[in-house]
Formats: sequence, structure tokens, C-alpha cells
Amino acid sequence: MPLNLEAAYSARTGDFQIQRTNLFLDKSGYLHLLGELVNTSNMPKKNIIIYSTFTNSEGNVVGNASGSTSVRSLNQNYISPFELLLTDKQVSEKVTNFSLRFRSEDGIEKNYSLQEISASRPDIFGFIYVNGRVINQGDTPATNSLVIGTFYDRYGKVIDISKAMTEPVNITSKNQASFSIVMDEKERSPKIKNYTIIVDSDQYLSPQ
Repeated sequence: MPLNLEAAYSARTGDFQIQRTNLFLDKSGYLHLLGELVNTSNMPKKNIIIYSTFTNSEGNVVGNASGSTSVRSLNQNYISPFELLLTDKQVSEKVTNFSLRFRSEDGIEKNYSLQEISASRPDIFGFIYVNGRVINQGDTPATNSLVIGTFYDRYGKVIDISKAMTEPVNITSKNQASFSIVMDEKERSPKIKNYTIIVDSDQYLSPQ
């Protein structure tokens, strides 16, 4: 079973705010930092990189990790899940807290022209599938359409993120595409109490 380290971190740094964080060791000894990033600036943001510094109980730095947001471009006040991974097992077991910093570029506001309809179901192996469809309500094709599922426990913490491209990946105007994403971490599946779906294409986003 994963060891929850209960490092509750919420901070506003520059253009972003972090929420719903979850720091835990998985059964393989890898350290996961999951959460959500909110664009609180007055501009859309793209190419967002999150840098984490991990510390031990004495406040000493023991490791670093970095990663990008799951949503490729964030409008103002838009939220994206993220996951950072520390694979050095000897370092991971020493971590008790973390701090974050960010890098980004100004982007272009996207219209909320993608509508998703979905339903979830567990299978006999403990995996959770979310199947649905995405409707492009915009006037132009939605290209490279990515579906992002964020899964939460009963405390509202992020416990997993799953992504898949729509089929077809490019959705013409006023048409739709199907998708299927899976949460295949058996040790976390029983803890899932809720999920959200975001659809992100080159041109559009789904509303939150």
C-alpha cells in the first residue's frame, strides 16, 4: 500500500496557485507528487513547467523533479492536473515536504467549444474505465484532441491522472469523437470517489 506522507501544500507563486496536492510513495518505492495548478494571472499561459524541491524532516534538500501540466495551454482561472515523479527510492523515503516554482509563456485564449459526455465503470480486475464522446461545437476542426481524467479520493486530493487521444484525434466542426481512458493503479482504485474530465485541443478547451 502507498504511504501517504500528508504534506499539505498550497501556495500562490507569481501567476499560479497549487491545490489538491497529494504526496505519497507507491508500492515500488517511487514518490509521486500530484495536484492541480490554477492559472491566476491576467493572461493565458502555455509551455508551463513545474519544478519541485523535496526536503526531509530537518528541512534539508534531498531531491528535485520537474514536469509539465497535463493541459497544454491554460486560460485565465483554468485548472490543470499535474504529476511529478521521483524514482530514486533511497531519496524518496526521506522526503517529508516540498516547494514549487514555475516557468511559463504567455499564450492565446481558447474558446470553450468542446463538450464531453462520459460515464465510468469498474471491471473485475479493479481498473476503472471512463468512456464517452467529445462534441466539437466550434466553427473550425479541433486538432490533436486530448482527454484528461483526474481522479480524486474522499478528501478531494488528486490520486491519479489518465490521458488518451480522441478517436478520431481531429474532430471536424459540429461532429464528435469517442474516447476511453483507464485508471489502472489497483492500489489506488478503491480510494476513488470522484473524477473530472478535461478536453484540450490545439484550438479549443472544454469548460470546467
